[in-house]
Amino acid sequence: MTAATTTVQNGCPRCGTTLTTAPEQAPWCAAFEWNLDNFPPDEHANWIWNRIDRANRRTGFASDRLLTLSTDPEPLRPTPDVVLFTLGWDAFVTVTGPRPRRVLVLGAQLLLALRAEEVVALLGHELGHLAYADNRRLLLTMPARLTFGRLSELLRPPRVSAQELGPSPELIWLTLWQLTAGTTPALRMIDTLATLPLLPGYVQHHVPKGDAATTRRRMLRAVQDREPATAPARRQLSIRTQASLFASHPAPGRRHEWLDGRPHREAAVVVTETESDLLEREVTPYAEALHRTMLKQIVHD
Repeated sequence: MTAATTTVQNGCPRCGTTLTTAPEQAPWCAAFEWNLDNFPPDEHANWIWNRIDRANRRTGFASDRLLTLSTDPEPLRPTPDVVLFTLGWDAFVTVTGPRPRRVLVLGAQLLLALRAEEVVALLGHELGHLAYADNRRLLLTMPARLTFGRLSELLRPPRVSAQELGPSPELIWLTLWQLTAGTTPALRMIDTLATLPLLPGYVQHHVPKGDAATTRRRMLRAVQDREPATAPARRQLSIRTQASLFASHPAPGRRHEWLDGRPHREAAVVVTETESDLLEREVTPYAEALHRTMLKQIVHD
């Protein structure tokens, strides 16, 4: 997803304000979301797939919109049994084994893109999944949630890129972001999530040995710091581009809207400089491993 810009042409028919535009995207009104639910057909797919895809994205858009009307749940404080690091841009929790063990999985590339207090917000979010036993509920609700999605996947015509399917959005853990990290870091972390489609293109492959974590963090921070003016448009565009009934989470724009509408809270967990340095030392070996893996991939390609 490229950065969004603003145009002075063709004002919103509802309020007359300037429309927001982005390359290869239909313009929309930032104030009233007019035309934000515009999902044009894929010219490389036939009409059957386009009907299925449009219905899915419109339903997902409406589902995410309900997020802004949800209420605050009571916070809980769970802990994982195991923490695993991967070389990815994501983070998630799962429960596994005959004697269930709670596993927290953290992607090194995502951690490098976040400030220390934003990592706290990320952990609050993921631990919220454990607190509300989302994995257990998914086992019970998955047939109802995914049956028609799986059927449509089997019956749909071939297309260039497959739609990624997953469980429907779980909304109730959002308050843990705010309570744990405070409102400001939580909102900033969501902005980072909205920026993730841009960040891989700025990753530098050749860095000095032993300096991968510092170089990558500095590079990713520079990209984020020079894009603040476009952050609102990127957030709102994510509401359109990530709308799906089968998405694992609501779009970053909807999560930001929900948290921004709650009363401001200070952080319950404050990261000290010493703790921030410890976090950096934890991530550094994985950044080096990630760097070596990417160099090997370049050689093979």
